Amino acid sequence: MRDHDEVFRRVMQAKEQYERQEKEKSMAQIRKSPPENEAPVAFKVRKKSSKTLVWAMRAVAAVVLLAVIGGLCAAAFLGSGNQKKPGSTPASGDTPAAAVSLAELPAGTVLTMWSPIGEGSFLSASFNRAVAEMRTRYPNIDFRVDTSVAVADAFAYKEKLETTAPGNLPDIFAVWTGDFLGGLVQAGKVYGLNSAFTGYAGQISSAVSESSTFGGQKYGVPYAIHTDILFVNMDALRAAGYNTIPTTYTELIACCDALLEQGITPFGCAAGSEWCVEQYVNAMVLKNGGAAALRDIYPEAAATWTNTDAAEAIDLLADLVSSGYFPANAATVADDGLTARNALKNGTVAFFMGGDWDCEEFADCTADIRACEFPVIDSTKSSAGQFVGGANEALAVSGTSANKAAAALYAVELGQLISKYAFLDGKALPTWPINYAADDVNGLFRSVADMVLSANVFVPYSYGQNMFCHNFDRAHETAYVNLLPGLFTGEIDGTTFLATMAAVAAE
Repeated sequence: MRDHDEVFRRVMQAKEQYERQEKEKSMAQIRKSPPENEAPVAFKVRKKSSKTLVWAMRAVAAVVLLAVIGGLCAAAFLGSGNQKKPGSTPASGDTPAAAVSLAELPAGTVLTMWSPIGEGSFLSASFNRAVAEMRTRYPNIDFRVDTSVAVADAFAYKEKLETTAPGNLPDIFAVWTGDFLGGLVQAGKVYGLNSAFTGYAGQISSAVSESSTFGGQKYGVPYAIHTDILFVNMDALRAAGYNTIPTTYTELIACCDALLEQGITPFGCAAGSEWCVEQYVNAMVLKNGGAAALRDIYPEAAATWTNTDAAEAIDLLADLVSSGYFPANAATVADDGLTARNALKNGTVAFFMGGDWDCEEFADCTADIRACEFPVIDSTKSSAGQFVGGANEALAVSGTSANKAAAALYAVELGQLISKYAFLDGKALPTWPINYAADDVNGLFRSVADMVLSANVFVPYSYGQNMFCHNFDRAHETAYVNLLPGLFTGEIDGTTFLATMAAVAAE
C-alpha cells in the first residue's frame, strides 16, 4: 500500500510543479524517481497549452488512484493465504518491493535456520533468548533451528555452507562476513537484503555493515562486534603525573618515559602467546599506515607483505620493546595474557592491548581502568575511529528459499535481538543502536560499545591465526606465528618480518 501511495503523491507533486512552471512560461525537465537499484531516467516534456497538459496530468492521477484501489484489493486477496506461483520469486541478490507482513503469514509457515551457536557457544544463551522472543512475536511461524554442527568445529560448518547445493540450504543461516560471505554471494547462494532493511535506514552504520555488503547490496544482518582495544590503568597514569589518557603517539611515548621514572612498566604482553603480540602489531600497522594498508596484507598477494608502512610499524613496536616499555620476561610468558592482565589490575603496568572480551574482568577490579583506541601514529594515513575487528558474524538468507522475502524480514528482526541480548549478557558489542534499557551493563563495556557504534571503519582481523584459518592456509599461519616472538627477543625487525612473509606467500 505504501508503494501506491508514494506513486500517487509523486504524480500530484509533478502536476503542481508543471502548473507553476507554465505560469512562469518556462520549459520544464522532469526527473522520474527510479525504483530501487535502478538509475534515474530524465526526459523532456514538449511545450503544449497549459490547459491540455493539466487535464492530461489529472487523467494520469485518476489512473494512479484506480491503481491504488486495485492494489489494495489485490493485497487483501493475497493476504488471505494465496501464495506466489512457483518460479515467480526473483533470483539471488534481487530485492523485491512486494510488502510482506510476518504477523499476517499463514499459521504454520515454516522457516528453517542453520547455526553453529549451540550449547557450549559463548553466545548460546543470548541466541536462545532472541529465538524465544521471535517465536513469541510470531506464533504463526514455525521457526526451526538446527545447531547439529559441533560448535567447536568452525571449519566443518564453513565447509558445510560452501559445499551444500543452493537448493538445499535453509531459509536463514549464520555466517562469517567478509571474504567468506562474499564467496557464497558469488556462488549465488545468498539473497540480497536491501528491501528488508528499508524500514531501518541509518540504524546500522556503513562501518558495521561493510563486511556484509557487496556491490551496494547488503547480504547479511550483523549481530555481534568484537574489537581490539587499549586498556589503561588511570591510577598508574596519575602516579606518573597524567590525569588524562595520551591521545597522540608522541604523547604516549612521553607518558611511557614518565611511567618508567616511577618504576611502572608501560605495556603488558604475554609475548609467548602469539595472539597477544598480534594485537599490538595490528594496532600499530593500522594507526601508522591506515585501514587500507592493514587490509591489503593478505596471503593471496605476496607484494602486500612488503608494505613500507607495515614494516615501519613493526620496527616501532620493536623499538618499544628495546626501550624497556614491556616487561623484560615478556618473550617467555605464554599464559594467554593472564600475567599481563593481572599486572594492569594491580598497576605494575599501565597499558594492555586486549579486546572487548576483557571488559568484564577489568570492570570487576578495584582499579580505575578505562578503554581507548591505540593513538594515531601517522595522521596523514590513519585517523581516530579506525578499529581492528568488526561485525564478523551475521545472518544470511538463502537465494533459493521459497519464502525469501519473509525470511529476510525475520532475519533482520532476529539479528537485532541477538545483538541486544549479546550486549546485555556482556558477550559481544552491539551492531544495532542501544535503544533499550542497559543499566546492568558495566560502564567499561558500555564505553567500548559507544566507540564501535561511532567507528569510521573496521578492518577484519587481518593477521595470523584469524586470517589464515579463515583462508584455510596453515603454511602462512605457521610462518606468521613463528615470527611474532622474535619481535620481543630482538631477532626480527620490520623488513625481515615482511620479507619472510612475502617469500612464504610467493611459494
